[in-house]
Amino acid sequence: MDAFVAQSKNRNGLYRKYWKEEGKPEYIKLEITCKNNPDIQKALNSFLKVFRISKAKADNIAQRHGIHVGEAHVKTLGEELKAHLFLSNERKVRKAAKEEGFDVVGTIGIILKAVKKKIIEIPEAILFWKK
Repeated sequence: MDAFVAQSKNRNGLYRKYWKEEGKPEYIKLEITCKNNPDIQKALNSFLKVFRISKAKADNIAQRHGIHVGEAHVKTLGEELKAHLFLSNERKVRKAAKEEGFDVVGTIGIILKAVKKKIIEIPEAILFWKK
C-alpha cells in the first residue's frame, strides 16, 4: 500500500485520483458506518482498507496532544503503516502529527500536488478547492 492516512474528508474523489487505497482505523469505520450512507459501504467494499490498532496507544496520543481520540487512532494507524503522508485540515491535529514525525498536508496541499504531478488539470483543481 502506498500508505497515507486521512483524517479529513475525501473531497469528492480527489484522494482516489492520487492513491488507490485509503487506510482507516477500525475506530473511524465504526464512526462512519453508523450514518447508513450507501457510498460509505461502497467505499468499504472497494478502496477503504480498515485496520485494527492499539486503543491504548491512541488514547495516549490523544491525551498527550489534546486531540480527539478518533484523530489519535488515525495518527496511530499512520505510524503502524509507516505512512509517508498524514492528511488533516485541523491545525491541532496537523501539529500533533508533525511532532510525531509525519509529513503533513491539508486538502489544498493535495490539490497542488495533484496539479504538479499532472493527475488533475487546473480547472479541475479549482473545482475541488471550491467544494
